[in-house]
Amino acid sequence: MTDRFEPFRHRCGDLRHRYCTNMAELEAQLSNLSISNDEPSLLDASDAQDIMQCAAQAKDNVLVVVLVGLCGAGKSATANRLSGNVEKRRAQRSAGPVTKSCGVACGDSLIVLDTPGFGDAGLGTNATAAAIRKATQEAEEAVAATGKEARFSVLYVASCASRLNTADLEAMVAVGFALGRAWRNSACLVWTHADLLEEASLQAFLEGLDGDARIAADSLRGGHCLLDNVSTGGAASALVEDVLDRCRRFSRIGRPQPSGKHARRIRQDAMRRREARRRAENGEAPPSLCRVM
Repeated sequence: MTDRFEPFRHRCGDLRHRYCTNMAELEAQLSNLSISNDEPSLLDASDAQDIMQCAAQAKDNVLVVVLVGLCGAGKSATANRLSGNVEKRRAQRSAGPVTKSCGVACGDSLIVLDTPGFGDAGLGTNATAAAIRKATQEAEEAVAATGKEARFSVLYVASCASRLNTADLEAMVAVGFALGRAWRNSACLVWTHADLLEEASLQAFLEGLDGDARIAADSLRGGHCLLDNVSTGGAASALVEDVLDRCRRFSRIGRPQPSGKHARRIRQDAMRRREARRRAENGEAPPSLCRVM
């Protein structure tokens, strides 16, 4: 007796084989994908030149401090204060994000990498994480070009004018996608606008932290430190030295980078962006869902 479902089974088998073949090819592409191949450079030529000049003048290793955090936390002002280059990075109070791209401010054997803040509606969390990862890679490559070795440390920047909230907790998770889950081992939490505390101590200020916010903040191995972005003088300089000392003590050789599912997620996002750029350049319509008949 003829099986009337036999053609249907053959067709399903062909579709299943084609699907598995396509997925295997996609997995192979993702495994071998390198973001540096097709992604546009994030640091401009002047930044790369500054990095190489700083590394060339260094006697030993170069400390690269990566600034991350929410928009408006004071990352650009922190970059200026740590590097001693007051006007290098544009820093101002604004209703919207000021830093739209990655950049550097260099000091003595010191490279401070300023990054866009999380919470920028125009950039998005995934794009911000990818930018941080790509910029750290470019900074490491620029230092290596001089024959020196880079030590990396991460500063999560928060402001004494605000509180750690859900957005900060989500940003810390996103940093893990950019730099790997071990980024907390070489990170400190720096509180900017220390002048707002007046006579209050850091410990008294931190007493208000509890719950998930406290756990997330204390998970940074370098602990908490203060930075005064406005004042000058001995007290403000001492805070800068404390921050840099923590960065040196908890730094690691080589840039922190994601692995496993974190790396795969970033590779997939990079692959989608490349495909979108290719379609836009060729005037192609975005892919649409189709139904198998």
